[in-house]
Amino acid sequence: MSALEESLVNFRKVTASALLVAQVILVILYAALVEYGDGPKANGLANSDVDTYYPFYQDVHVMIFIGFGFLMTFLKK
Repeated sequence: MSALEESLVNFRKVTASALLVAQVILVILYAALVEYGDGPKANGLANSDVDTYYPFYQDVHVMIFIGFGFLMTFLKK
């Protein structure tokens, strides 16, 4: 192995080690600092505009994304 290959292998090992340590630190910080609530309340948004119009919003956006996906796929034809 040449000196360049050895330095690349060493760089990869150091980078992998640093990323692993950073991931472990983030998991520990997340576990220590995040608290979960009781969840959504049933009486919070019942019969509101969000409950009425959000399904329409989702449906339209799905149609738009799929439509643009097919448009970009078959545009050359």
